[in-house]
Amino acid sequence: MDSLGITSIGLISSVGRDAATSCASIRAGISRIGPVEHFPVLDMDSQNARPLSGHPIRGLTDGYSALARWLVLSRLAFLDLVAFGALPSNGDTAFWQNTGLVVVLPVLDDDRLEYAAHCHPENIDATFVQPLLERLGYPLRRQNIELLAQGRTGILQALMKADGDFKSRRFARCILLAVDAYLDGSTLGWLAEADRLKTEERETGLMPGEAAAAVMVEPLSSAKSQGAKSLATICHAVHAEEIAPFLSDTPNHGKSLSTTIKAVLKHPNITAPFKGDIIADLNGENWRAYEFGAAVSRLPREILGDYQLVLPCTSVGDTGAASTALQLVIGARALQRGYASSHFCLIACSSLDGQVGAILLQKGA
Repeated sequence: MDSLGITSIGLISSVGRDAATSCASIRAGISRIGPVEHFPVLDMDSQNARPLSGHPIRGLTDGYSALARWLVLSRLAFLDLVAFGALPSNGDTAFWQNTGLVVVLPVLDDDRLEYAAHCHPENIDATFVQPLLERLGYPLRRQNIELLAQGRTGILQALMKADGDFKSRRFARCILLAVDAYLDGSTLGWLAEADRLKTEERETGLMPGEAAAAVMVEPLSSAKSQGAKSLATICHAVHAEEIAPFLSDTPNHGKSLSTTIKAVLKHPNITAPFKGDIIADLNGENWRAYEFGAAVSRLPREILGDYQLVLPCTSVGDTGAASTALQLVIGARALQRGYASSHFCLIACSSLDGQVGAILLQKGA
């Protein structure tokens, strides 16, 4: 994959209604943990039911279904990206018709969304893609819009796709937008059934969150020729599959995740060993912590040096399919503002089904 420039970002989360506020809040360690009123759990002390704790976006998605949350959050992240980058108005047809859009959604499986027929693969174009395009209000070409229901590692596939589209000159720039919400009733039931939620009864587990994150990527050469400044450069991205994922009965020792991290850290722009921020998707679940710890322990000191671990989940909870795009936004903003611990950031991600990946970011020119 050729290097790509990130020229704008957008983000909505429980700690901010835009990228600048969200990133500042996450950097400061702010969180807004609150009750999820529609999902009661047992209080071990009183033996009474009380609401689950999570990271809902108050006053915005209250009472919404999964699909409604995705639509609301996606629109706001897109509009924030437009505002952040001071992009042309919706009257500039030439600009927007030369722009691609790849939307990353959760895996649309029956276990999680069994009772949400409007989220099933055969319906999602009519129930989500078309309504989203109408709500955005920008003259994007329908043929330039792609949907990847691949979960948290879908953003890696979106990057590969955008790179191929640039090489074939399909369009000049591409917006990668990822959205998810772990706070609708169907998803919370799915998480509870798998014993993945953090509760009074279970101290290790995830706290559900919701977010939408967007990044605009462009080939570095064309961005510079048009005077667009890059917040950060995506130097390299690697995607692989773990042979022993969470859903298998075999312990996951992080072998494939380690391989992807090692591959991106061998990029020629880096003077080994890597020293900088690692933005990881650890979320409070034991399996994910063990996988990451095992992965980095496999890397020799001449490749991975001292690093600063950044964990967005402590501020916004687990944001599912949006998490890797959110990590990209956080890394790009840290490099742009100069508070990253070096000129490089490493993003590491993994999913239940064994899809893993790593992305190397460098401070933009």
